[in-house]
Amino acid sequence: DASVWVSRFVVNDVHHESSYRWLAGTVNCGESIVAPALLRAEVAGAGSRRTRRSELAEQAVAKLPACND
Repeated sequence: DASVWVSRFVVNDVHHESSYRWLAGTVNCGESIVAPALLRAEVAGAGSRRTRRSELAEQAVAKLPACND
């Protein structure tokens, strides 16, 4: 869900810590994260709305893990 990723990148989000810990723990355990093809667009849109700064949303999208088919 895009909201987990947005929370992970928006430090003052109420769910930032829990999103950050969950995502880091999942990746550190070597688990795969499955996301819809629209995740990047959803994170960009929600991040821009949440922060009102499109450049921050672009930075967040750039930090998303690579998509593997």
